[in-house]
Amino acid sequence: MMDALGRYPETYTIIMSCACLNIGDGDLLPWCWERRDLRVPVIKTPPDVRFTNPCAHRKGCVRNARPQFFFALKGWSLLEVILSTIFLFKKYVSIFYKVNAIVQKSNAFIIELTAVFESLKSKKQNHQHSIRSKRKMGKKKNKTRIFFATDIHGSERCFKKFIKAGEFYKTDVLIMGGDITGKMVVPIVDQGNGTWATKFAGSSHSASNNDELEDVKKRVRAAGFYPYITNKQEVEELNANPEKLKKLFEELMIESMERWITLATEHLKDSEVKCFISAGNDDTYSIDPILGSSDVVMHPDEKVVMIDDIHEMLSTGKSNMTPWACPRDVTEEELAEHIDGLVSQVNDLEKCIFNIHVPPYGTGIDSAPELDENLKPKLAPGGGTISIPVGSKAVRSAIEKYQPLLGLHGHIHESKGYFEIGKTKCFNPGSEYTEGILRGLIVDVDIKKGVKDFMFTSG
Repeated sequence: MMDALGRYPETYTIIMSCACLNIGDGDLLPWCWERRDLRVPVIKTPPDVRFTNPCAHRKGCVRNARPQFFFALKGWSLLEVILSTIFLFKKYVSIFYKVNAIVQKSNAFIIELTAVFESLKSKKQNHQHSIRSKRKMGKKKNKTRIFFATDIHGSERCFKKFIKAGEFYKTDVLIMGGDITGKMVVPIVDQGNGTWATKFAGSSHSASNNDELEDVKKRVRAAGFYPYITNKQEVEELNANPEKLKKLFEELMIESMERWITLATEHLKDSEVKCFISAGNDDTYSIDPILGSSDVVMHPDEKVVMIDDIHEMLSTGKSNMTPWACPRDVTEEELAEHIDGLVSQVNDLEKCIFNIHVPPYGTGIDSAPELDENLKPKLAPGGGTISIPVGSKAVRSAIEKYQPLLGLHGHIHESKGYFEIGKTKCFNPGSEYTEGILRGLIVDVDIKKGVKDFMFTSG
């Protein structure tokens, strides 16, 4: 490293292990090397090299009088610089790969450890779930939640809401209280030019393709009517032949009931919700076999059934006489006798529910407009309608006598409300089926406390 005369050059750039050097003309080396095992040529310290200004960031940096090793870049051959650089690069690359391998092994270990913990956690949760299930199986429920609705009169929109009410309101039992069939056939007339037209509920509707036609049929069903695709000639024949029209109505009604029961069965077959659908005074007896055809939907009419492990339910769709002479209208005497016959099958009246379509007389949940001889509402002097009680005296007498836990009623659409007869709580949720609104009632019945809570719904 000396020149031809044996002298050191004036200035060297020195890289040392842990000291800053002042060399020759006073240039200060601005960094330190931490490692001490560099395999590079070692040279003697030039006479004019001295240690000055210890490193500020390392205490005791110049504890040795001379560096352990150092080398000078100035005066090195290009090959020595390249070899030293390659050596350092390989050294640090090797260290990087070793560290990376350690990190990967650590990650793999952490993943395995996490999997073990997750497995233990899952086993613990399964064990706890098994314990809860066994406890639940060995213990009866203290409360049953009931959803009750009635008088949807053929509205398919309301019926679909009803069968979904169990999951929506988290109920255990669904009860439909009667008057479930529609009142009218709506002809959708083929105009002969690839279009169809109809009129119902005060509005005209038309369709120019099959999609629009299906939409019109859907609207008709939502309002509680039965759509029928026909032509002008058949419409004239039906208007001229009431018996043929009646037969068509019966066929469409049965077809609708079959579709509804299929819908309910498919929707509830994998559910724990119990579903009871009974007829009302406005429903013909021809639908009873359809209501009883499902293994999922139960037809409780004219029976006493268990809705849970504790509570029985007595059901009848019969009503006292109405101005329209409906299929299940009977006299008060016949209705009283019929209720007494059903009560004789009840084991515990204190925990029995009376699902009787017609409400008890004079309770406020049976108020309806008074009708004249033309079946039109009578008007009061101020122009409002006159309301009178139209419920059943036989039903009121039976409730007063037997004092069941609960009375579920319908029949009078505009008389939503609640009334107590002795210890019995009686309800009528009302009906707005023409608007596609499902009015309902949620009741929580407790084994010990009876009717724990209730709430009217509208959806």
